[in-house]
Amino acid sequence: SLSASASPAALPLVAQRPAPPAPPAPPPSAPQAGSPCPIPISIAAEAEDRELGDNIDEADLLQDYREPFPVAVLHGHSSGVSAVTWAPDGYSVVTGSCGHTACVWEPAGHQPYHWRVLKTLRGFADGLKDGYREVAWSPDGVYLAAISADGVGRIWTCWSWDSAAPLSSSAAGALWALRWSPSGKSLLTAGEDRVARIWQPGAATWEVVAALRGHSEAIRAVDWSPDSRQVVTASVDATAAVWQSNLPAAGWRLVQTLAKHGAPVKAVSWASRGDAIITAGYDGLCVWRAVQGPGAEQPWQAVSFFACGAILAAAWSPDSSFVAAGGADGEIRLWASTGGEAPE
Repeated sequence: SLSASASPAALPLVAQRPAPPAPPAPPPSAPQAGSPCPIPISIAAEAEDRELGDNIDEADLLQDYREPFPVAVLHGHSSGVSAVTWAPDGYSVVTGSCGHTACVWEPAGHQPYHWRVLKTLRGFADGLKDGYREVAWSPDGVYLAAISADGVGRIWTCWSWDSAAPLSSSAAGALWALRWSPSGKSLLTAGEDRVARIWQPGAATWEVVAALRGHSEAIRAVDWSPDSRQVVTASVDATAAVWQSNLPAAGWRLVQTLAKHGAPVKAVSWASRGDAIITAGYDGLCVWRAVQGPGAEQPWQAVSFFACGAILAAAWSPDSSFVAAGGADGEIRLWASTGGEAPE
């Protein structure tokens, strides 16, 4: 079992780790420090679609683009790798496979291409019989959470890896979504049974402190607000829902159903500024902006809808300046916020 009596601040996980190896000298075609990122290329393409690109020379932007270069290939799985996450300190990486194992990797020397498996997490022994659908490190680097298609979740303590605390609930069917709160105090999961659950550490294990019910179909994506007091869920029922904690009173309440899509919603992301949300699905991507003023009956308003085909994944950049979206057509689209506002 996983005890919650120890304070995460007292755990020596990050402080005792050696510095990660320095990156190798890039080949001539690789990006040098300070070189422009490839974002403007896709922005130019989107600007052209929206009649905003008259003054953009895409040929000049292409000259600035440099592709990343490979450093290492890690061999440890016998089946497809379905999940990957970096530790918050950038020292370790965890990969999860469809074949019941996850590997914790760390540098094995001073060269960036030398890596070793620190720990192999066995699915059958730990309950993840259908492989690892998603893995996520807590913001403080203390815990690693994983979910599976068989509806099972696990949380490991990262300084030992010897035991895994089960996420035991009445959930039925596959788990599709997993997200730590920015505060690191809560974990949000959701899946096929149409319920989003918020977990927190109890006396001996992790416990469900809130069950968010409101969707009529499976939940495929979740995210937290930057202050960890609200969450947003996205569902196959073509809606997203914003939920808010009723602190200091107990419980969570539905704030608003975001109904702009006409097809399943596959992705959702909350901007780090806290004032914008994106939802994306089979019919495109929608940008929602917080309505100013207290007491608004509909605190979120749809300000832009991009009918760009099926979108399977989407996310804000850390500074809320860009939106990246991956389409079923194999293309990655990027949008830029304008003047610090949500993209329109």
